[in-house]
Amino acid sequence: MPSIKVRNARYHARNAVSKARASAENALTRADGIRNSGHYSPEGVTEYVTGWVNQAKTGAGAAFETADEKVEEAREATERALRETRTVPAEERAIAAAVLGPVISAATANNPKALIELYQRRAPQSQTERFIIEESIQATIDAGLGDLAFSEEWGRTRNALADQVETPAERAAMDDLDALAGLEGYVAHAKRVVDSDLTTAETGSPEAYTVANETSRFMVASYERGLDEGTVDAPVEHTPEDTSGVPVAAGVGSGGE
Repeated sequence: MPSIKVRNARYHARNAVSKARASAENALTRADGIRNSGHYSPEGVTEYVTGWVNQAKTGAGAAFETADEKVEEAREATERALRETRTVPAEERAIAAAVLGPVISAATANNPKALIELYQRRAPQSQTERFIIEESIQATIDAGLGDLAFSEEWGRTRNALADQVETPAERAAMDDLDALAGLEGYVAHAKRVVDSDLTTAETGSPEAYTVANETSRFMVASYERGLDEGTVDAPVEHTPEDTSGVPVAAGVGSGGE
């Protein structure tokens, strides 16, 4: 379950998005009403609609500003918490660096793959040594001293040992960052939906069908449904599509001729 920081950010962001969407929907309803009434000249319709849309833009902008602030506050706090989980006393680090330094230098110069082997042996036993070796491996990659195979092997090794080397506090912080990324996406999609509704209100033209627009509406609805049902943090399981009755495309086979 996400931390209270994330849950609070979700609460405030959801409320802000609801306010922004309500402002846009109100402007859209009023614009449709005045256009269909037949009681106003085109100039009068434009004047009223422009005022309503501008008012909605102001309200939606303020609401989204609140949402962005709450999400950013949670992100900053979570990133700070993650840094703290990856911080060790300077004295311990100095001692470990003195021990590992010669080995790391030799491996970097002669056989970078040895850094991965060193990580496999030492990282599960010491957080301090883990961080030093991780930083050395990343520096090796950044400097171009390890080839693509080295980078791929490091990724596999790091993932395989994650449960052994990451602390519960570190994993909780990373889970919170993942949750916040989802919340940021929700707010971004909601902004697109509101912008689209306000454009429709202003122009009187139906929303153009685009993949981006449809995706945003789907993502907003899906995220809010997940919040309501308590499933927004549940892992998504992919059920492979049954292709047993689908003919194999030309040139694709499973062996044979």
